[in-house]
Amino acid sequence: MLYLLKIHAELLFRRYLKDERGEGMVGWIVGALLTVTIVTILHGAITGWLGDFWADVEANIEKITETGAGG
Repeated sequence: MLYLLKIHAELLFRRYLKDERGEGMVGWIVGALLTVTIVTILHGAITGWLGDFWADVEANIEKITETGAGG
């Protein structure tokens, strides 16, 4: 009886590791991208280039919306 419990527990543990592998990797990737984004924004705000960059982005958005989707 104890042997069957041990085998069942091992199978459940292996299945758990197999099922969680992909979800854990996605979490690590999203976490890394979020960290890089936050650090980049903070660096841009501290060094001052973020304001110029954002002004260029806003100008491009205005240009796109003025011309319309049809061109």
